[in-house]
Amino acid sequence: MMERFVELEPSIRSTIALLDVDLPILTGEEWQLLKRFSKILKPFENATCAVSGEHFMSASMVIVLTNGLLDICSKLIKTVEFSDLSRNVVKTLQSGLHERLGNVEYSNTLSICTFLDPRFKTYPFQNSDAVERVRKNVLGVLTSIINEMTPEKPNEDPELQSPNPMSSEPESEFSIWSSLDNRISGTEKK
Repeated sequence: MMERFVELEPSIRSTIALLDVDLPILTGEEWQLLKRFSKILKPFENATCAVSGEHFMSASMVIVLTNGLLDICSKLIKTVEFSDLSRNVVKTLQSGLHERLGNVEYSNTLSICTFLDPRFKTYPFQNSDAVERVRKNVLGVLTSIINEMTPEKPNEDPELQSPNPMSSEPESEFSIWSSLDNRISGTEKK
């Protein structure tokens, strides 16, 4: 609404001058302030549209949007053209984001969702400790799932066991896996 108000500034000024009603008149400085506030709030509007534009927002977007808004706030604070009042508005928005969503990278659910989303992976994370934590967490969960799915090997008869693909028997030279095995072990046979 504020953005539209700023877009229609010339029309509003001329209409107010023609009306025979006692309306408060905005000064030039107030119009400039409205333009700055519109610029400050635009990224927050974009984030709101991204969240509400989807029927079901993906949890992986939370860290992306939060860190994006915090980054924009940091850039806006450094903007030379802003007055102290504009900077105070940005600082208030930034402190609100830090207060409510400051530790969002340490949320297990949100960090795992972001980490596993192929669009984002580790890129949205600003804290390397959070990346290592989520990586270890995901590896731990995967390891436990694999361990649960892998049946324990009972004592089998050695004659019934399958041959070891890593064995160095002569027939393993013709194994489809031998070249890969040799590259991995670093001793490629020639």
